[in-house]
Parts: sequence; C-alpha cells; structure tokens
Amino acid sequence: MVKYSPFLKMKQNEVQAIRELSGDVSLDIRPVFDIPRESKEQTLDGIKDRLRKGKKEVAALFKGRNVIEFYLDNYDLDDSIYIDGSPQYGFILNDFRQFYPIPVLAFDRDATHNAEAMRYVSEMRSSAAIRLQRADVESYRLARSNLQDLMKDLSEAGCRSVHLLIDLRVSTDPHADAGLVSAFIGRIAADFEFHVIVVSASVIPAGINALLSTNSQITVLRSEKVIWDFISAEHNVLYGDYGVVSPDYSDIDFDPRFLRRFAAPKVFYTHGDHFSVLRGAAFDSHPKGNGQYFDIADALVAMPFFRSVGASYGEKYIYDRSHLAAARPAKAGNPGSWIKATLASHISYIVATI
Repeated sequence: MVKYSPFLKMKQNEVQAIRELSGDVSLDIRPVFDIPRESKEQTLDGIKDRLRKGKKEVAALFKGRNVIEFYLDNYDLDDSIYIDGSPQYGFILNDFRQFYPIPVLAFDRDATHNAEAMRYVSEMRSSAAIRLQRADVESYRLARSNLQDLMKDLSEAGCRSVHLLIDLRVSTDPHADAGLVSAFIGRIAADFEFHVIVVSASVIPAGINALLSTNSQITVLRSEKVIWDFISAEHNVLYGDYGVVSPDYSDIDFDPRFLRRFAAPKVFYTHGDHFSVLRGAAFDSHPKGNGQYFDIADALVAMPFFRSVGASYGEKYIYDRSHLAAARPAKAGNPGSWIKATLASHISYIVATI
C-alpha cells in the first residue's frame, strides 16, 4: 500500500536509488519525478538530452521488477519551449507513455500544460494529480475557484482518480506551515474529493552554507516531519519530502571545470525526526579529495543511530567504506554515488517508520 511520495529529480542517481530499494519498500512509494534542467539558460537540446537520459533510467527501473506508479512533471523546466513543434508537456507525456505516468496539473504553468495533461488523461483513462504551491495554499478562495475548473475538466476527460500534491518546498517555519496546510485541507476536503492528498516539504536549502560551514557536522530537525506529524493527526494524508536533496537549485552556477574548487562532500543521514549532516572541505583544496568520504563513513558508523548493514543498500554502501569493512574499496565514492546511497537509506527508513 502506497504511503509515501518522495519528490525526486529524474537524475541518474536519484532514479537508481529507487532501483536499489527492496521489493516491499518500492511497493509502498509513489514517486514524483521532476525532469531536471541543465542550467539556468535552458535550451531545446538541453531539455531533449535530459529526457533521453531520464527515459533510459526509468526503463532500467522498470526492467525485471514490479511496475511502480509515479507522477511525472516538468516543474523545473521552461515549458514555453516547444519540442519538435509540440507543446513541451504533451511531448514529455507521450515520450514516457509506455511507463503509464500520472500527469501533474498546476495553476502556474504554460497555457498548454494542463490542456496536454487533460488530453493524456482522456486517451489513457489515467489518474491525474494537481500540484499546489505555497501561494495556492495561502489563498483558499483563488485555489477553490481554480480547482473547480480543473476538477470539472478532469471529470469530463474520464479521469480515474484525482490526487492532490501540496508542495511547500523549503520550510523554514514548520509549525506555521503545518497550521496553514491543515486549515487548507480542512476546507478543501469539504468541497472536493481526492483519492489521496500528499503533503511535501524539506528543510534543505538551495545553498548548503545556510545550514553548515565546511569541515563541520550538525543535526537538524526535519521540517517535513514536523509538518506531517501535525497534519496527519487531523487529516488522512500521505507523507512527502525531497529526500536528501534540496527542492531548489543553487543560485550559483559554476563552470563545471572549476566546480571542485568550491564543492565539498556533504552527506545527509536520516534518523528519528532529524538529519545528521556531515560536510568536508573543498575537493581540490583538501589533500584527501574524494577520500574525505572514507572519514564521513567512519563518523557515521560510529553514531549510535546508524542502522545495521542489512537495513538498506545505503547502510551497506556506507559500512563498506568505513574502517569496519573487511576491505575498503579503492575509491570512497563521489557526490552522485553518495546521494544514491543515502537516498536509498532515507526512503527505506521513511517507509519503515511512517
């Protein structure tokens, strides 16, 4: 039974993290996959390349395992950019049609976005999701008016069921956000019927410096858990979050040739209502470079809340790079492989504890 919707970028390591989940865990999630952008300056070729890479990863995800339901959105893209003469979202849905994605409608997209989602629903007789942002939740009257139109159109298109995704993105005041969303759900649920309601948020900002400096470690309260605990006590909602990655892109775009001068290893490990966050020094300036991940693994396995090596792919990955392993690998890993491992750990932990 689905009880958790992680909001993920359709990037290699985030999709591959889903592949590493046990069969039982994968059946308990319904991910939201956002097609990522290449950079601030979006281009047609860049979007097509991302779609090609994403489709390859999703195909591998579906190969030899149970079909996983997922939502598919282009939130991070400029959807006014047409692809081969077709509206972008329509092209994306058609490109992924063989995987039966659930389309996502919203109030703040290109004029063609919802029309293409409706067309897909009508052709596939699929379910659909409506994604609300913070501004939508703050204005119930406007949200209600917009929802009336969308729900009417979805009904006429033969929609099987409507899912509501409330996406707060980064939450800096979880208690206030919890009250806001809970009141909104109480009102909206009285006016409309949704198959499921997902509430998602994150404590991870676009810039890691806002949380901690280099060569340091902190423990932070997961805002998303605070919000869900409050709301789920009053309403039937599914848990959502952004895993171990920020919802937002950093405002700083480095030339990839110089990225290692500024980037440093950072690892988020989920336990209880918190993240433990460990950060090293810039890869280029530290004598160990990527080898700093060995030190991070050593620190994690020594923590009292570190789960057993059999808990998930993530725990085994960390353990194997620690001093506890019979023989460490020659390389400690890289940012992508550690995101894959810690995301698999995070998702497995959330499913086990929700």
